[in-house]
Amino acid sequence: DIKRNLTSKKEAHLPNTCSPALE
Repeated sequence: DIKRNLTSKKEAHLPNTCSPALE
């Protein structure tokens, strides 16, 4: 479960990196 939580957090960071790219 902890490993899955880490992946979830990484996926949440992915959109954050795409946000600035859109700007």
